[in-house]
Amino acid sequence: MNVEPIHTERLTLRLYEPADADRVLVYYSDPEVCRFLLHEAWTKADAVAAVNKRMRRSGLNTQALAMVVEHEGTVVGNVEAWLVDGSPALVELGWTFDPAVSGRGYATEAVNGLIDHVFSLPQIHRVSAQMDGRNEASARLAARVGMRQEAHFRQTGGARANGPTPWCTRCCARIADRYNRSGTSKIVTPVSSRHRCSRSPRSERPVVTFTACGWLSPTAPAPPKRATQRPARSSSWRAQYRRPSNPAARNAAAHRCVNG
Repeated sequence: MNVEPIHTERLTLRLYEPADADRVLVYYSDPEVCRFLLHEAWTKADAVAAVNKRMRRSGLNTQALAMVVEHEGTVVGNVEAWLVDGSPALVELGWTFDPAVSGRGYATEAVNGLIDHVFSLPQIHRVSAQMDGRNEASARLAARVGMRQEAHFRQTGGARANGPTPWCTRCCARIADRYNRSGTSKIVTPVSSRHRCSRSPRSERPVVTFTACGWLSPTAPAPPKRATQRPARSSSWRAQYRRPSNPAARNAAAHRCVNG
């Protein structure tokens, strides 16, 4: 079943059609746009092949959804969503936009519209996005749509490493409001590598916490505390070191310690 167009305040997100090859080639042919992507700048043949492939991504029921973003009939970018490792509940997002429309809020509006659609499906509880660690613009966009950075992997490599510097990968994620009982999807407590769960302030409990590869239920058991036991002390030890209760006795005790 194909997804119907998604309408936001200014934009329309719709499925691909053959004529979109020329429309997306306008910005995919720019080397600066492809700087942080997994491929070089496109040729006309690359655009036709990619659009033909993306036309088959018509909904998450087919494992993936690919849509172009239009503003007043002009394609200004594209967004995608796909299931992660075949899981029906985890979705990864991707986006690319024409730099000619940068600064107008189109990317934020389009990605928010895509997230709203994805979270309208009852089985989806988490969306994530991975990007080149140097791509600060995408990282800021992820933050604007309510995602939190979960990890920053170093030297992850990739199909195209842009020269001698190995890639770093930034991982961001957001959960559906219905799975966050605190009432906002932006309250996400990071999970350290040492502890499997964390405690949040009383006003925010319970909060679902995340790692880079999954989520932990707020009902997960807390890490066991180390058992500590004070050594037993004899009554003679207590009598020897007990502080006298009255001032005169304390002065006498201090005098004995000084003078023997």
